[in-house]
Amino acid sequence: MRLGRLTAVGAAAAGLALIAAPANAFTVTNSGSNSVTGTAKGVTTLTANGQVLSCQTSSVSGTVNPGSSNPVANITSASWNTCDWNGYPASVTVTNPNWQLNYVSGATNNANDTNIAGTITNISNVLVTINGPAGVCTFNVTGSVNAIFKENNGKGGQEITVLSTGSTLTISNRNNFFTCAGLVNNGNTATFSGSYNLNTLAGQINVLP
Repeated sequence: MRLGRLTAVGAAAAGLALIAAPANAFTVTNSGSNSVTGTAKGVTTLTANGQVLSCQTSSVSGTVNPGSSNPVANITSASWNTCDWNGYPASVTVTNPNWQLNYVSGATNNANDTNIAGTITNISNVLVTINGPAGVCTFNVTGSVNAIFKENNGKGGQEITVLSTGSTLTISNRNNFFTCAGLVNNGNTATFSGSYNLNTLAGQINVLP
């Protein structure tokens, strides 16, 4: 099966993680460059405390790891741009990420698989800054997310979609109770959603059972 153009989101971002060891054996090969990039197909969202961080553009990049063990790829760069938090200007800064894309299940010998399950784990070093009504509010986002890879046999481009379900993202290190009041709290759980078109420089990432 083919895991073409590559989180995070990830992310994502940015951002765009699949968990632990897969239930079934698998092998990853790559006919193109092991460098992979992902560009968001549209707006990506981070939801926490009933409020939404929306970013108009996002991209991720990393390296594919051919072989038979997780992670199948490492996301080493992620960005989100033109963002707002429920109408307040916001920004996302990601520093030296090493997020891990892991295979979970769903690989078959069909080159058109559209439901390959995975996770993006080790999400960290994400700083969100909001210019809110009471001042500047900052906080970190850490955790993991579930994702689905669509192989599409290269037709119309391969993609990965980060799911809002099954996320373990958590808010921490909020800078100030007063400037963040009503926006977000430490310990809030968060979800991320977004789809990314993947590019491995004219190649295909193949995931075989």
